[in-house]
Amino acid sequence: MLLLVVGCEDVTVQSLPVAAIEITPASITLLEGEDVEVSAVLRGPGGEVLGGRQVTWSTSDPDIADLSGEGRLRGHAPGNTQLRAQSDGVTETVPVAVLQGPTIGVEPSTVSLSGRLGADSELQASVQVTNAGNGVLSGLAVEVAGPGGASANWLQAGLSSSTAPSELGLRATLVGLAPGTHQATVQVASPVAGNSPRSVQVTLQVQDAFPSIGLSPASLAFGAIAGSFEPASQAVQVTNVGGGTLDGLQVEVTLLSGTSVDWLSAALDGSRAPTTLALEATARMLPAGTYRARVRVSSGVATPASSEVEVTFNVSAAGVIRDPHVGGSSQAPRLPEPDVGPSVHDGLRCDEDPPEGTE
Repeated sequence: MLLLVVGCEDVTVQSLPVAAIEITPASITLLEGEDVEVSAVLRGPGGEVLGGRQVTWSTSDPDIADLSGEGRLRGHAPGNTQLRAQSDGVTETVPVAVLQGPTIGVEPSTVSLSGRLGADSELQASVQVTNAGNGVLSGLAVEVAGPGGASANWLQAGLSSSTAPSELGLRATLVGLAPGTHQATVQVASPVAGNSPRSVQVTLQVQDAFPSIGLSPASLAFGAIAGSFEPASQAVQVTNVGGGTLDGLQVEVTLLSGTSVDWLSAALDGSRAPTTLALEATARMLPAGTYRARVRVSSGVATPASSEVEVTFNVSAAGVIRDPHVGGSSQAPRLPEPDVGPSVHDGLRCDEDPPEGTE
């Protein structure tokens, strides 16, 4: 009520009461972390707009949504609440629904890889990154770290897109890694996600390389004179050039050309590497010529299962020496005949003149 003085008379003016409050928007849906502008119009009994009145705002559950500033409603957590506007004893409410905001979803969240040194140089896997909430999940980025924040250079990670849905590609490099278990964490982050960052755990099992047979030298040559009783011998070193234990070694000789005579023998000092392969070639039953053979060393645990030595045997005729490595030949030098002194026949020395009267 207002009291006015007009001239010498008092005039009383009645202010209109608030009959209704209109809230805009009439129904509110927003994401957690998002805010919207709200406003109210006060109306009198006749529907007229009333001004100059104070409006008090509140929500029934401030944990879900609350007034963040002058005329702005902010969503805090998924759920339902009510927005209230009060003025002059009149209250009006509108429903408010707060939805989950952008949320990082990863599937799977754990990745297990397994490889063997020498057989696998690189392993790959993929993880699907989705928006498990509402709105737009953007600004995605990844970071890789080992246990305790240590480096994990063996693992590379990359996203197909910075906005969900996206694919997280993982690539593990085994080269240079020791056998055993290696772990890393890939963090997927977004500035608009309520659960950022989201972790993907990666475990890599590295198995030792298969045993592998190494032979040194891988080829060799012998030289001898036909009919010689003295065998020529050479040795080959047998080692494990892979991983694990190389045992169960066996040897086999295959004659490739020249003759069916068994001119080459092979024997291992032991069945476990490292060991020595002894080779002997004999020309006792061979005519002059060039002979070839293959010596195969094998093991049931090796990959590949065997390795070979190529053998060449150059057999020279008597009086000719062959170079076993180049196949050349030269005449053997003649030795001076030994001085055995004068010979004696029938009691006479051959260097004496016969007696007179004898023929």
